[in-house]
Amino acid sequence: MVVILVLIRVLLLVSAFCLLVYVGRKEHVRRASGWIWVILGFGAVALGSLLQLGMNVPALQEYILFSDLETNNLFAEIFGYSLGICFVLMGVWKLAPTLYKFYVSEQKLKASEQRLQAIVNSSIQGIVIVQGGNIVFTNPSMEKMFNCTKEDLIGARAIDFIVKADQDRVYARRDAILAQKKDKSIGKYKLLTKDGDIRSALISAQYIKWDGEDAFLSIISDVTELEQIEESLSAIVNTATEAIGIFQDEHLVYCNPIMISMFGYSFEELQSIPFYDFVHPEDREMLYRRYGDRQAGKDVPNQYDCRLLTRDGTLVWVMISAGIMNWKGRVATITILTNVTERKKHEEEIRLAKKNLEARVEERTRNLSEINEQLMEINNQKSAFVSAASHEVRTPLASILGFAILVNKTLKKTVVPAVEEDAEVLAKVERAIGNLDIVKEEGERLTRLLDGILDISEIEAGRMEWRDESLLILPLVEVAMAEAKLQLSPGVSMQVKADSIAYRVFADLDRITQVVTNLLDNAVKFTNEGEIIVSICEKETDVLEIRVSDTGIGMTSEERQLVFQKYYQADSCFKGISMASKGAGLGLAISKEIVEYYGGEIGVEPGPGGVGSSFYFTLPLLRTE
Repeated sequence: MVVILVLIRVLLLVSAFCLLVYVGRKEHVRRASGWIWVILGFGAVALGSLLQLGMNVPALQEYILFSDLETNNLFAEIFGYSLGICFVLMGVWKLAPTLYKFYVSEQKLKASEQRLQAIVNSSIQGIVIVQGGNIVFTNPSMEKMFNCTKEDLIGARAIDFIVKADQDRVYARRDAILAQKKDKSIGKYKLLTKDGDIRSALISAQYIKWDGEDAFLSIISDVTELEQIEESLSAIVNTATEAIGIFQDEHLVYCNPIMISMFGYSFEELQSIPFYDFVHPEDREMLYRRYGDRQAGKDVPNQYDCRLLTRDGTLVWVMISAGIMNWKGRVATITILTNVTERKKHEEEIRLAKKNLEARVEERTRNLSEINEQLMEINNQKSAFVSAASHEVRTPLASILGFAILVNKTLKKTVVPAVEEDAEVLAKVERAIGNLDIVKEEGERLTRLLDGILDISEIEAGRMEWRDESLLILPLVEVAMAEAKLQLSPGVSMQVKADSIAYRVFADLDRITQVVTNLLDNAVKFTNEGEIIVSICEKETDVLEIRVSDTGIGMTSEERQLVFQKYYQADSCFKGISMASKGAGLGLAISKEIVEYYGGEIGVEPGPGGVGSSFYFTLPLLRTE
């Protein structure tokens, strides 16, 4: 039984010892304090085990220190096991911080390896390790890139995936890296896939140790599509009609053929000359400031015009379109130059033509202003003359009318009774009375003409007196109709239709009555049968319309355009109005001036059903609470 217990103790201690030896592989663990205590503890336990075995195994009795078995057993228990275990525990206590750090570092290392493996597996770049010319490690991107499985790659010769034209370069770089054992290489190579496709790749190779032996770690980037895009962009740039260049440190680093032909220099010459030397002196400060602001990230117009000088000194206007880009790892400015010289010439021609036109317009305007002033002066003189002449004519005309009426009455009252018996004399007297009636009618017509001339002159000169007040329209129209009905031809009727009897306007009673009377007189004059209807309604919000419609002879479209002009009369060559008796030709013109003074409109349309005429005018409606 004692032997079994000893063996169990020994096995446990040996296991602990092996564990400590395992963790002691790490240098920082081996250097930790506490190992001496562990060794002393294991030695003491081993000694105690031998003492106990010596007491029970005859072959090991020579290891007994004391002849007294109890003393020997007590010594083995106290000094062999208890002290040994204390030493071991002391050593473990001393090693505990180091062992904990070892455990933590192992966990971190494991996690780091997992993260690294995840990065390698998810990388879009191919990662491969080559040792002895053969592939010993690869990631999924390599399998996708070469269209094969991992088993196809592992163990395969790496050089077999390089096209023959590039194999010598690969060997040369391999030998150079092996010679230095710390160098790395980056280059573009052509790769051969399993299907025989050729891919362009950028390969970064570096020397490493893999399982203690020399190896190469290569990062492979497939740039086939990028190369195709670059070729397409290069074709576009080279065939573009605009000059395209890339500038870095104020010098050209790339340009297309159009820029070379624009300036007349070779590419090497353009590279050696600061770009500002090509800029017109007056534009250099502006261009230099904008270049600096753009490099500093400030807001700069993306497009602007600038003057450049070619090799032979020719001035070329260009529109510059510029932006920031990365060129070989550094900030650069890409610039597109569009030749706008012809456009600038046309703009200058247009500018000069515009300037000349403005000068001519100014001169013509000045001349027209002078002419207008002269015409206004003439018109004022005309108005003054007409007004004065009308007043001068009015006095003798009134005398003529008065004498004609007086003579007429005298003849009828005195002469006719005296000569009734003499038929010949009576006939002469009656003829004289008829002539006096004609004089009276023509005098009255001439008086109306003078009144119209005076009215229109006063309105045009701004001397008309307007006595505005609140007016009920319907009574005003009815008064004008009562007078007009006296002149109606037999068989013609006249009526009024009003949507409301409360319609009001704010205007001069005499002037609005004058407008209504003129329209009614016009309708009466040209209507021999049928009817004349006056309608009053609210045409739209706050706008009152008065319309006079007749079934008379009507007017042509040409006459409707002319009828409101001053002095338009029966000598028109059109049918319609020209068929009627002559008037002053001012009534409708005066009506137009009055209506427009109050902000209204006046016009004429064909009558209902195309028969006759329909004159209308509008006035602002006066609202009363």
